[in-house]
Amino acid sequence: GSFDMPGGIKLSPVYRMQAGNNFGRQFVASGLNYANPTINAEPLNTNRTKNINIFDLRVDRAVQIKGYRLSPFLDLYNLNNANPTQDISITSGSSYLRPINIVSPRIARIGVKLDW
Repeated sequence: GSFDMPGGIKLSPVYRMQAGNNFGRQFVASGLNYANPTINAEPLNTNRTKNINIFDLRVDRAVQIKGYRLSPFLDLYNLNNANPTQDISITSGSSYLRPINIVSPRIARIGVKLDW
């Protein structure tokens, strides 16, 4: 949704909640004559990573110029600066539970939209 504020400013907040991924510990069977298969040591729904909660915001204001509508905007992503892991290593060993991907830090984007 969006909220119309005084002065023609429009606020568009977005809250995103992403459930954590299910995972189970795995290991690689090495020393076999033909391959190194990955074997599940636990069922794949044994554990779950933490949920990801992100808050984004867009602020814009439309201006009419000679029949055109010019809308400068400011997008702010990850306002709460959350940094949970999105993906982890689930293979037993020294890298078990090591983060592979984390949520991007706070980001701002400035732009202009032109409607004709």
